[in-house]
Amino acid sequence: MPPREDNAWFACAVALMLTAMGILMVASSLEENDAYDEGGHLVAGYARLRLGEYGFNTEHPPLGNALSALPLLPLNPRLATEHPSWRQSAAPIAGALFLYRNRVRPETLLFLGRLPTMLLTLALGVVIALWARARFGPAAAALATFFYAADPSFLAHGHYITTDVIAALFIFTACIGWEKYLVTRNWKHALTAGVLLGLALLSKFSTLFLLPIFAIVYLLHRPREKARLAAALALAGVIAAVIVGSGYWPETRRALSGELPLDRHSYLVGLRLVAEHSRDGHPAYLLGRVSEKGWWYYFPVVFAVKTPSAVLLLALAAIPAGIVAAVRRRKRLLQTFVSVEPKWLILTVPPAAYFAMSVASSINIGVRHLLPVYPFLHVLLAAVLFRARAAAPRKAFAAILLAVVVLQTAETANAHPDYLAFFNTLSGASARGDRYLVDSNLDWGQAVKKLRGYMDAHSIDSVCLAYFGTTDVAYWGLRPRKLPLTWELDQRRNMNCVAAVSATLLHDVYVQSGSYAWLREREPFARVGNSIYLYEIASGRLSRTAPSGRP
Repeated sequence: MPPREDNAWFACAVALMLTAMGILMVASSLEENDAYDEGGHLVAGYARLRLGEYGFNTEHPPLGNALSALPLLPLNPRLATEHPSWRQSAAPIAGALFLYRNRVRPETLLFLGRLPTMLLTLALGVVIALWARARFGPAAAALATFFYAADPSFLAHGHYITTDVIAALFIFTACIGWEKYLVTRNWKHALTAGVLLGLALLSKFSTLFLLPIFAIVYLLHRPREKARLAAALALAGVIAAVIVGSGYWPETRRALSGELPLDRHSYLVGLRLVAEHSRDGHPAYLLGRVSEKGWWYYFPVVFAVKTPSAVLLLALAAIPAGIVAAVRRRKRLLQTFVSVEPKWLILTVPPAAYFAMSVASSINIGVRHLLPVYPFLHVLLAAVLFRARAAAPRKAFAAILLAVVVLQTAETANAHPDYLAFFNTLSGASARGDRYLVDSNLDWGQAVKKLRGYMDAHSIDSVCLAYFGTTDVAYWGLRPRKLPLTWELDQRRNMNCVAAVSATLLHDVYVQSGSYAWLREREPFARVGNSIYLYEIASGRLSRTAPSGRP
């Protein structure tokens, strides 16, 4: 039993860090309009709760969307079932209608829809803290919690209505549930792991990688117990299948009774859609280039520029050193793994496999697809750092720890409140992140509300706008004119407004190549939210230069 004083300071430290995380997420959320996918996720979840409708966002399982929509039930917002987009399953269109053509204000719908994601984000912090404390002690657990709570990517995606954080939560909890079974060899813990696996499968289709990972971790730890492994996997798999079927219960009941062909069940339809999406590719941007099929090195670059510098530097130092040390202790690699405790296997094998799976994918959208890697990494680095404390001079260790905390705190503070556009100091920081990445790494349509505020603060009457997003710009007080394309020379010559363009479109993603190349040749005088770039175009009309401070 840990000393009572350890319990007290640890509980206070974790509560303080997660409270700060919650405050920062709420503050950032209140400054932003809806990001590109949020309306579609929210209307899909609400349609599932109210109508049992699974036609929207079929490429995402229902759990995350339904949880986001749950707080809306008492308000009884309207569903535009008469609109053509409803039957066409056009989630972005239906999402915009739901948010901006409803009896409830968009701000209310948006904040209430984001609230469950924020709570789940905090719940993941609690899980990290408690499990790390049980396995590695309170000091390492507190540092792991700090890495997580101060990570700008979680502060960003932790307040959006998407499925990325909930997938990270249940991937991590399912893995530590399986680790608990490996330690205790108690069948009730295999059952618990199955429940958590089922919740993961209801969160995102990519979580299907967990079942083979469970098998790999088990075999690395106990390679001779294949019969027991098969029984444990069967138990976990059956429990998970029951939970998935329950999550789609209206369709599952119809499928069991023969009313619905099994291949038309929405879970299997969603799996097919994801497979087709991966096969067909997705428009992506990396280092000044655009591709439909992506690059094998996309996610390594994302990891290098979007991971906080302190975490990145620790990873570059600790992980290779740990591998070398482990291999040197044993002549055979398999013996090395067998001698490793399950807690270390669970911190290394699942995130490595998930990262490899991401690298192999042709869907290169953003760091949000790497979020499940980070909780494992945060705990691993904190555990390794404190394990090395005995071999390091006390002052040197204290200096390293202080430097890590100060660096991560400074980067996170510098990113506030534009956490989505965060890039680490080693890459050149957030101001020019578009040199590396756009889309949900930087510009997801979230800055229209900030643009309106910037225009008011700097007496800008109108803009010619090229906007990447699904929000209703008129609701936020904008009456923009169209921003001319590069080849529309007459319109460009007659412009009498400030040019405003989303970074994603500026770099030819989702638009014809070269559409705004004429603006890329210029230097913007402001970057609103590091997402929408402003350019002075009309000669003699504006003498404005880039304002001091952050837009």
